[in-house]
Amino acid sequence: MIAVWFARIVGVGLIVLSIVGFFFEGHLFGFLTVDLSLDIGRVVLGLMLCAAGFLPVSRMYLNVALGIFATTYLLSALTWFMDREVYGLVPSGLTVPDLVAWIVFGVAALGVMLLPEQTAHRRDDIAEGMLAPQRDAESGRGEHR
Repeated sequence: MIAVWFARIVGVGLIVLSIVGFFFEGHLFGFLTVDLSLDIGRVVLGLMLCAAGFLPVSRMYLNVALGIFATTYLLSALTWFMDREVYGLVPSGLTVPDLVAWIVFGVAALGVMLLPEQTAHRRDDIAEGMLAPQRDAESGRGEHR
């Protein structure tokens, strides 16, 4: 369940940050970079994480979404060391808080992706309708599997 909540919270946070970023250019609050290219990427990743967190999807889809997010953020952190303007895509330049956030969220996404979840099976079963009450032929009572 931690992975689902991580996807929900981070997904909504990314969408909100990107919407705010569409109205600003440069550094939000003086330290967080908001440029059009970053905002578009945040919207895409946020929508993907929201879909994985709010829709009844399989654990595999959730893991793929978290993996894509983690890979994107960790590779973005690597580009910080090569060129702070990401070869012209981020004209205002990346900051140290950007780097720290990308590493923290990327590693956290990998962590929750690799956690075994007991509730994942129940979530998959609910998505497939397998937890519907089963009628016992003799007693007529419904039982959950």
